[in-house]
Amino acid sequence: MDAGTLEKILAATDGFTQQGDRHVTAEGHRATFYLGEGSGAIPVREVKSVALGDGFLDLETKDAHVYAALATVRAIEVKADPEAAGRKTGFA
Repeated sequence: MDAGTLEKILAATDGFTQQGDRHVTAEGHRATFYLGEGSGAIPVREVKSVALGDGFLDLETKDAHVYAALATVRAIEVKADPEAAGRKTGFA
């Protein structure tokens, strides 16, 4: 994926907000980046923020920073955090 495409994706979703040079995962959302080449991809879960460098990105998670080439980004999953929605009691 190139930097322009990634920027467009991050701007299009309500799951990220721009804060300085980083895209921060919005409150009430979870983000997973899938990195790989060819037919395989590994997930980087619970991404807190993303910064773009010259041909690479910095994915900040709870425990670490993961650095990867932009070309290895295969997909980005953004979804509502079920814990942020609160728990509901009762029967379905």
